[in-house]
Amino acid sequence: GGSGANASPDSQAGAGQQEAYIYGKMVDRETGEPLIGATIYVESLKKGAATDVDGRFTMVLNPGRYRVSFNCMGMEPRENILQVYSGGNILIRMDRGLIPINEVVVRADRYDNVRGSQMGFERLNYKTIKEVPVVMGERDLLKVAGHGRTGPRCCPGCRVSEKGLPDLM
Repeated sequence: GGSGANASPDSQAGAGQQEAYIYGKMVDRETGEPLIGATIYVESLKKGAATDVDGRFTMVLNPGRYRVSFNCMGMEPRENILQVYSGGNILIRMDRGLIPINEVVVRADRYDNVRGSQMGFERLNYKTIKEVPVVMGERDLLKVAGHGRTGPRCCPGCRVSEKGLPDLM
């Protein structure tokens, strides 16, 4: 690669030169808010980075001239020539961009998936209620849910023991 003012993008200075640490931050130009998950890519090196939760990134490059792409969802893509002499800090301000999409129409009939609005219930006769265990002076009707031909039980996977207490099956 060449050097000096006539250097083409993506030219790198001679081997043996010190690596440069580039510390960057990408922000929204309007608000100054950090851009999380934005990408930085140097095509010639097939090397990239992504910003963290503070919009910060780090890249290690040799001194030289590079074409760098900056991208972030919801922002206009940006491409710049980066001339690297030594390590340092860089602030990238991104402009918001609109993402064109086709019109979306959602349609449904009002009661397509409604089968009924009544909650579940269990009919209990007087004899069944009289058999319900008394807890703290009151009959515990929740324990008889499902009581019937299959025998007493209080919930799926449970049954009422001889003492009237729920047991796991």
